[in-house]
Amino acid sequence: MVRPAIESDNSGESAATSSFGVALTTTSNRNGRVNRWGTRVNNANGQCPGWGKSFFAMLSLYLLMLIVALDRTTLSTAIPAITNEFNTLEDIGWYASAYLLTNCATQLAFGKIYKFYNYKWVLMIAVVIFEVGSAICGSASNSKIFIAGRAFAGLGSSGILNGVILIMNDTVPIHRHPIFTSLYWCIFAIANVCGPLLGGILTEKATWRWCFYINLPVGGAAAIILLFAVEGKPNKNTDTFLQKLQRMDPVGTLVFIPGIVSILLALQFGGNEYSWGDARNVVLFILGGILLTTFVTIQFKTGDNATVPIRIIKQRSVASVAWFSFFNSSSFYLAVYYIPIWFQAVQGLDALDSGIHTLPLVLSLVFATLFASIFQRSIGYYFPMITVSSIIAPVGAGLLITLQVDSGPKEWMSWPVVFGSGLGLGMQQINLAVLACLDDDDVPTGLALISFFQTLGDTIFVTVGQAIFAHELVKNLSALNLSSLPTSLILRTGATELRTLVPPQYLSEVLSAYNAAIMKVFLVAIITSALTVFTGLTLEWIRINKVKKNFEVARRLIYQHHGEGDCPFPLCDAGSSQYVQPGLVDAEDKTIVDTKLGSDLQKQLETIREEREKSSSAETNKTSNDTKTIVVEVSERNEDEIKVVG
Repeated sequence: MVRPAIESDNSGESAATSSFGVALTTTSNRNGRVNRWGTRVNNANGQCPGWGKSFFAMLSLYLLMLIVALDRTTLSTAIPAITNEFNTLEDIGWYASAYLLTNCATQLAFGKIYKFYNYKWVLMIAVVIFEVGSAICGSASNSKIFIAGRAFAGLGSSGILNGVILIMNDTVPIHRHPIFTSLYWCIFAIANVCGPLLGGILTEKATWRWCFYINLPVGGAAAIILLFAVEGKPNKNTDTFLQKLQRMDPVGTLVFIPGIVSILLALQFGGNEYSWGDARNVVLFILGGILLTTFVTIQFKTGDNATVPIRIIKQRSVASVAWFSFFNSSSFYLAVYYIPIWFQAVQGLDALDSGIHTLPLVLSLVFATLFASIFQRSIGYYFPMITVSSIIAPVGAGLLITLQVDSGPKEWMSWPVVFGSGLGLGMQQINLAVLACLDDDDVPTGLALISFFQTLGDTIFVTVGQAIFAHELVKNLSALNLSSLPTSLILRTGATELRTLVPPQYLSEVLSAYNAAIMKVFLVAIITSALTVFTGLTLEWIRINKVKKNFEVARRLIYQHHGEGDCPFPLCDAGSSQYVQPGLVDAEDKTIVDTKLGSDLQKQLETIREEREKSSSAETNKTSNDTKTIVVEVSERNEDEIKVVG
């Protein structure tokens, strides 16, 4: 049996300890409470959020995630119609690049903004920017205006990606995050695959402009729900605007954005508009390298006010999941982009049928994500699923490169299932690692860092995949010596029109050339997914369920003795929107042993000790006399069995 004791005094603070060496601190902070289900409260008036508000809050966040994910992929099937209307084939590359450039370049800046301002209102501004960008795209009269709209939408989506996770973090307790984040990633995965289908339907049945206009009613509805369902986390920072601006690392941001844009532009131009060795490309790489090196130097010198404080990067789990997110997301996008191309070009399916045939990849990823969330919640650790993911995903990618022109359903259904399952098992665990190992003030920066690496991986490896595919296809077609069928003509032909262009006597050879080129891209997916294995070697073992278990025990004790109404000892850190996480303490001297889980608790204990040391001897004696100890027994087999014994 475990015998925790809760000691309370007149100061309003209390601490729970047990023979486990687990300590909890409670405080009578009026601005933070928990309801009977253990949900932390983040609003300013201290009222507990009901299930209704929580449902609508999550609905608004999922809708925002949906339109952002769809916006990235509906464009692919709308591009032919857009180029026909604007007569600007040379601008195709910019339609996607403008979006990715602003999205990737501003991820870290948004992370810093969220740290100093109310999550809700920053997210609302990001939604407005995204909606303005969508409206510009939908109403564009020429290609240049359309590209500007894509850049605006990319900027807004950067803020949305960060804000959705942060508000989700404040809406549900950490031990329920696996379920909600798994749904987040399921929506993201489904939208990425269904986006081209939706884009094709809208373009064919209405106009390509509705691929962007559709964001307006959905985003508007999500914003209205968000406005009323989320009250927003009160910001404790009292700095003036100029003081906040100074602490947001403006110099670092001004150096980082052009640096990362230069690198991404070089990747976009290389092999497409210019050769990789072209002077313009080389200058972009050099300029980007110099600026990013300068940015890193600034981060070392700026300390806690850096865009990404070095202590966050040096945190083992954060660095590990950043690595994992970069390569896991890259592997996912390589599959999402090139499996449909394989179905259309090699198997001869249209866009709709190729989307349907891609469902095994998506559904396996969705179910694996849900399974990982349930498994993580049952054992408390996120480490195992990330490790298993890094083993299964490379195997699945290895199976993909065995696909041939004559492969049947057994292969093209089974192999994507293995790959999708491997990716899905680890995809949603990365956010849990950040939430578990960082203090509240660092969470926005940590999540922004993860989003940045995901977007950077997508951008880099989709470009790398395209370069490899084009190079291999040209090489394979050139080797065929098809004098009557120029290679350049095949390259300009869409995947679905390949069979109508190529004469029957050449079709088999051309399809084999296409298949071999796509398999080279899947070889890159093997490498990127295999590189995630290093994450399993460096991740910390932090048990999220320990937070849940000890929190629930103390919560029940408090309500048992004080009722469920106006509880005088809500489980919240003073002045914080987060409930206190348990920390491991030494049973004798009550010192913190676990530096992470006990960080918030350590600060509280030190504050309490300092206040008591400053108190007069009479006040100290009075406090000591007024202290009440509640000793209870908690069954190790059943946490619900709590019995007062003294």
